[in-house]
Amino acid sequence: MFNKITVSIGVGIVILLALGGVLILRNKQPASPGDEFASPRTFNPFGIFGDSSPLSGNSGTSSDQAFTPTEFTPALRRVALRSASDVVLVGTGTTTQALFIERETGHVFGLDVTTGALRRITNTTIPRIQSASFAPNGEYVVAQYLRDDGETTETFLGDIPLGATTTDRALLGELLPPNIISFAWSPDGSELFYLNRSSSGSFGTRHSLVSGTKRALFSSPLDEWNVFWTQTNTLFLSTRASGAASGNLFSLSTSGVLREVVSDLLGLTALPGSATHFVGTTGGGTVRSFLYTPNGVPTDLSVGTLAEKCGWDSSKILLVCGAPKSIPVATLPDDWYRGTVSFEDRLWAIDSETATLVILADPKTYTDIPLDVVHTHVSDDGLFVMFINKTDGTPWLVDVAKVFER
Repeated sequence: MFNKITVSIGVGIVILLALGGVLILRNKQPASPGDEFASPRTFNPFGIFGDSSPLSGNSGTSSDQAFTPTEFTPALRRVALRSASDVVLVGTGTTTQALFIERETGHVFGLDVTTGALRRITNTTIPRIQSASFAPNGEYVVAQYLRDDGETTETFLGDIPLGATTTDRALLGELLPPNIISFAWSPDGSELFYLNRSSSGSFGTRHSLVSGTKRALFSSPLDEWNVFWTQTNTLFLSTRASGAASGNLFSLSTSGVLREVVSDLLGLTALPGSATHFVGTTGGGTVRSFLYTPNGVPTDLSVGTLAEKCGWDSSKILLVCGAPKSIPVATLPDDWYRGTVSFEDRLWAIDSETATLVILADPKTYTDIPLDVVHTHVSDDGLFVMFINKTDGTPWLVDVAKVFER
């Protein structure tokens, strides 16, 4: 229930208003269970400073994107005309920063949500990023890119210099083992869990960013997994989604115990939470969404969407999702992954304790650009929501309070 939440959560407020008024170190051999080794993050494989050329306008600020504090700030705005690989919101209230990592260059940018000033935080060039993920606290980023051989996927773990006025700094870090297939951050951003393929399937590694140690955790004869880390002592693994195959969701304790959570759902996509897990299915040509509670009983939600369109708030109680206004005739989620179909979404807020849903925002109210929502992130205080438009990769920001000023 909302009155159980002791932190002021803006998205929760929205629902109440609407309802009630992460040196090169590379291991080419799988570690044995329990093996540990240290790995300092002091390396930059891309050149000391990468591209140090200034942006247009003032150094570290893109003049075509900045606006003054006296200018009207819309409830929904495109943060930059750049394609992003991931986004994250750090800080609270007027100190909130909206970060994104540019897909083409690997540069990290930050937007001050109060002044609208956009600055380039790092200028180390990591060309043509395939995927990236910020730590929940924004202090680290993982970026994956193809090596020159066109086959090997490198994974770089970088430290982000998050000073309030930091601009054009080098992104220092370390190279993780090649060909990582999936990874996830611990809830506090202090650890990283990742999966590598092996001759017998796949194996997992738990990497502490505090001590630099790595410990083997999990092995499987399968090598197509998505991983999540939404509880302190529990990770989750789901089989790769396809509309032509049934999927499963498992929990994995940090002591190595694997348990089945959800089984045999066609086209299963999942976003595990704390007490409740969001699951989307695409069986029978339809898209449906469910909340699964610890007792295993699913609650069918009235809005169908895919888990990749959703993001939990810090409490793991409130969920924000982009949900399609209509579903095209297609094999989902496969055709959507390939980019042969796209969606036009509304943003919904979901209370996982009561299974209550409300429309947070319809982008059509603010822009003529159809938004296909992915990488949804909610600020710690719930006052801002950030996401990427899958169609063109641009990052977008929702000011929750301003949604209700209209």
